[in-house]
Amino acid sequence: MLSVTWNAPLEAFRDKQGLFESLGVEMVYYPLHKTHEFLGMKVLPTFMCNNVIKNPQIEKYIANYRSHLRKVLG
Repeated sequence: MLSVTWNAPLEAFRDKQGLFESLGVEMVYYPLHKTHEFLGMKVLPTFMCNNVIKNPQIEKYIANYRSHLRKVLG
């Protein structure tokens, strides 16, 4: 599982006309996921915090991270 921070808003990953062409964060890290998979690791959903400089929401990030861990790890 990757845990990443971006100053880009979440919409940047969903916009078909944007830099990421709505491919999402998993495609940004696709080569890394495939490397981990090759090494025998199970790929787990990435956790991402957005707008960390322009609009930091620390408490929300912490709550979302805890929720993500419960959902992914059980």
